[in-house]
Amino acid sequence: MGDPIRWRCRRGMRELDVLVEGFYTRRYGDMSDAEQAQFRALLQVADPDLVNWLMRRAQPPEEFASIIDAMRTFERDTKLEIRT
Repeated sequence: MGDPIRWRCRRGMRELDVLVEGFYTRRYGDMSDAEQAQFRALLQVADPDLVNWLMRRAQPPEEFASIIDAMRTFERDTKLEIRT
């Protein structure tokens, strides 16, 4: 059936596809069980909310703050850019 988490990394915006799937591919395996669960929960969030949190247009809820910070760091370190 494939990888259901990778499938859920596919978003409605190309920029999010690149960031979310890239983060999953390169970081997910090194994350703790709790961090992995947080990432999987984040995949249920609507794209507009996710973009706003990643671009600092809005504050993420506390439950997602650390994973959003990790994704921002990943984006910066890998020179990815989210543009909308």
